[in-house]
Amino acid sequence: MSDSNLEKLLAMENDLIQISNYLLRQEAAIHGDEDVHGLYKINSTVEDTKIIHKKIARKTLTYLSHPVNVYHLVKRLNEQWGDVVKSIMESDYCQEALEIRLKNVLDNIPTQNDVKEMARSLVLLQYYHGIDLDDMSRGSIRGEDPLEPVTPDDVFDIGKTAYEVEDYYSAILWLQKATDIYKHLPADRASEASYNETNTLSMMASSYYKLRRLSKAVTILDDLIKKEPGNNRLKQTKAYYQERIKYYGDINDPPRRSLPKDKEMKVYERLCRGETLKSNRTLSRLTCHYQPTWKKFIRVKAEVMNPDPLVLVLHDVADWDTVEAIKHMGYRQMTKTALEDKFRHSFPSVTVHDRTSWGWLKKVENRYNELEGLLYSPMHQSNFEVRNFAMAATMERPRQPLATYSQGGEVGNFVLFLTNVKAGGEIVLPRSKTAIKPQKGAAVFFYATKDYAGVCPTLYGSQWLSWKTYYEQPAQYCRLTEAPKHKNDY
Repeated sequence: MSDSNLEKLLAMENDLIQISNYLLRQEAAIHGDEDVHGLYKINSTVEDTKIIHKKIARKTLTYLSHPVNVYHLVKRLNEQWGDVVKSIMESDYCQEALEIRLKNVLDNIPTQNDVKEMARSLVLLQYYHGIDLDDMSRGSIRGEDPLEPVTPDDVFDIGKTAYEVEDYYSAILWLQKATDIYKHLPADRASEASYNETNTLSMMASSYYKLRRLSKAVTILDDLIKKEPGNNRLKQTKAYYQERIKYYGDINDPPRRSLPKDKEMKVYERLCRGETLKSNRTLSRLTCHYQPTWKKFIRVKAEVMNPDPLVLVLHDVADWDTVEAIKHMGYRQMTKTALEDKFRHSFPSVTVHDRTSWGWLKKVENRYNELEGLLYSPMHQSNFEVRNFAMAATMERPRQPLATYSQGGEVGNFVLFLTNVKAGGEIVLPRSKTAIKPQKGAAVFFYATKDYAGVCPTLYGSQWLSWKTYYEQPAQYCRLTEAPKHKNDY
């Protein structure tokens, strides 16, 4: 989700607090302590959320920069506020105007799939950046703590999500952590938890089975059968696993995370983890130089990230004022798009136009066009596109060439970094085995090939990029003689 989309969700929650407050005050004024319309049951959700909004009143962006806070926001809207909206709509207070407003909110409130996507993103962040699971289960990310700690139910839900998306290695880690936490819970808190040891150990045994560690799965089932000797389902599952060991054997090595089957995605994950995949020979060809421009005495610092196909990092292409101005244009356009149709989902990319007298976009465009030896006229340029990525990873398929008279196939791309991030946010080109770390004001140039253009998930905060694509443009040739009037004259 983009920053504007997260701010939109926070604004939606604040809107729901105000509506609920008004209805609760009205109910108390008319009926006192008597809950005639069944609205008092929403009071705890409203009060708890009001405390959160008071704490983040002047630091909204800091709150939304932490992945765990984002997960809690999406989960809270889905699980708690969804029920609140339904309760209000079922009451007699819900008039036609309010009902239309709440239906719009209910249609756009985060779904269970959104919650699972956020949980999946936390699993990937922990894997990509090698964060200690003890720290991650507390919500601590490189010394940054969330507003609210991660609960045991959160740990279990994250492990369950990993199991459902067939990431069995991560599921084992998170479910084992949920089991350890459950064992140390007081009796009253353990009874309030949404899971128990049977839930976690059953999924762990199934995960070990999927990874062909059958002996480990049988051991876990033995522990469960001791606790529940009357559970015939566990006994049947254990017998099935033992039969599989007899016919297909077992693997005793510690489990490892399965890499994606797609070759590019496999390289993408390894690059986001910080692995170096280039050969020593290729690494020896990576150099730095001054890229010439059409202006005689002006050079641009360039760093070769891949020699063939060429991938360049051009340093100090734009100053900080220009970068901030372009970022603000994108942010303003995304916010406008998000709020035009209230609470609708906004896309993480927008096309921006500079209507100021400063000519911020023109400065960057001129800098690109001045570079010598990369692109040659005639070229058709796309508009500047600003993109915003956060904790969710992304991989983009290459665009199809546009075969029109005025615009041909894609030739090359310039990507300008608009922010610095603590970790993550690298631009990844899997087929080139290249990962470029973000540096505010630097631009990445790469030719249009069959390669993907991916962005690694950011560990904290979000990544802003400015994208500009160049296309072929047919040249207009002049005839040296008068054109023939009839086809037979050729």
